Amino acid sequence: MTDVSSTRFAAVEPEGFASADALFASREATLDAIRTALRRAKVFVFTLGLTEAWQNRQTGLVYPVCPGTVRGTFDPLLHKFCNFGFMDTYGDMVRALELMRSINAQLRLLLTVSPVPLTATATGEHVLSATTYSKSVLRAVAGQLCEDLHDVDYFPSYEIMMDELRDYRFYADDMLHPSQLAIDYIWIKFFENYVEEKEFSLMNQVCEIQRALKHRPFNSNSESHKKFLENLNQKINTLVNKYPNFQF
Repeated sequence: MTDVSSTRFAAVEPEGFASADALFASREATLDAIRTALRRAKVFVFTLGLTEAWQNRQTGLVYPVCPGTVRGTFDPLLHKFCNFGFMDTYGDMVRALELMRSINAQLRLLLTVSPVPLTATATGEHVLSATTYSKSVLRAVAGQLCEDLHDVDYFPSYEIMMDELRDYRFYADDMLHPSQLAIDYIWIKFFENYVEEKEFSLMNQVCEIQRALKHRPFNSNSESHKKFLENLNQKINTLVNKYPNFQF
């Protein structure tokens, strides 16, 4: 069920939605894209982030953010804070994987835990303690899922960030998110563990295209930028023709 009064102006749309029908149409398009991606996927990478959430007392709906912070109005009689523990989180993950495998029985799951700490908490505890609790629960859940279920693995990006990359240069200016240096280092470790060496060339091509897509020119009408786009489109078409499942 969906609480339209709290979600009709979702933050994912800067201008909001004109009506509830427009919201539902957008949601269905998103769900359809997710179903298509799941059918095509061989591996689903799932990053566990935090345990704190807000819930509708009447329907059980879990909100991505506290109602009233981004849109809508907070109602203490309708909305309640939840800090999910091990059993709740484990059970939700098992059911989520069962749902995904009902669409793609061969789907493999790769788990990670986000190294980004909480910036605020509704528990009443200090945010450092709340972060430790949240990450501990998520890491324990990831470990238990790997023990209990087939084709589930864990990549320790969290541990690499926390234990190996401790220097300030591995953090962005906000001192919360990993810096590009840290991201590149963790990606190398990921490739070394999960990508065959013969595929490194392909991965480098994909990364090169992704970096190019983020490029913002000083003059989008210049001849050099037009040539840049022409070369980029050629590279994309070459890969997509060879690997039809690729999307950029």
